Amino acid sequence: MICRNKEVLIDTLLPKLAASFAASGHSIEEPEIILFPLARKLLLLRQASRFSKLLSNLFAANNKANLHSLILEATFAYQFESANKPLNYEVRCRSDDEMTIDFYRRIPSGKNLYMEMRQVNQRLAITDLIDEQLGQSNFYEVHLGGNDDRADTLRLQRLILSKAQDSEGNLIKFSLGGPDDYNIIVVEVSDLHLGMIDHFDCMLVTYGDPMVPEFARRDIFGLFQEDRHDHPALIHEFVAKFSMFRSTIHGILFLWKHHKSYPSDFELEFFLVHNNNLITHTNCLEIADDMRGAMNPRHFQGNQT
Repeated sequence: MICRNKEVLIDTLLPKLAASFAASGHSIEEPEIILFPLARKLLLLRQASRFSKLLSNLFAANNKANLHSLILEATFAYQFESANKPLNYEVRCRSDDEMTIDFYRRIPSGKNLYMEMRQVNQRLAITDLIDEQLGQSNFYEVHLGGNDDRADTLRLQRLILSKAQDSEGNLIKFSLGGPDDYNIIVVEVSDLHLGMIDHFDCMLVTYGDPMVPEFARRDIFGLFQEDRHDHPALIHEFVAKFSMFRSTIHGILFLWKHHKSYPSDFELEFFLVHNNNLITHTNCLEIADDMRGAMNPRHFQGNQT
């Protein structure tokens, strides 16, 4: 009887999913088969009762970018919930900010994880996204040269920065830094660098050229990299401009889709890079150990950083 009830509930979710896929421009043959794995995940979120807004947004999606972003959020939530690691969705961190953080989790040690998520696509999509979000503002320009090979990395940096700090230099959404609060920006990067982004790219984003072998360097200054007196004035300006980001964001959680058979059905893997100006390697391992129950660490070819 329990299994039959689940089948009935899933059957009620499938038409809603099919409608949102169709409204978003996806033509799917046999949606009851293709979308069944996603419907099964959504059933668990529905039963958890904390994701009603996520589900309603997903069923109301009417463009591909929004749909894919919501599927990412739903998959992330499902992996934690199915591992008995509860998340809260759309949580306000501060009384002085009406904006909400995507996910909140209190880990067994009592630490609070505030996680804001973004999906990152290939270069043109990233450019459009930045233009849409930032308009004509040049606040997020972090140019260190004009090498096209570095363009995706620079755009990823700007996107990460814009998730936490507005054009006036103010922190948005995140906690202002309670002793037990960890602010984490989550970025899904499966499609970046033609699907070949690796841990060197993640270290370039966060700690710049000094943290990667010479062949992987791209004249990049990292978001968490330490400033030095011998750096050029442009670097000093960057550090000053994004001081709020650098003093309140504890880490970047990079996500990849693994074993995806269809855009609606995939498993997420992770690589966590912490801000060593705010937390220790031990703190980072504590967070990663908690996440490891929900997601597998990303395995890269060659040596890991």
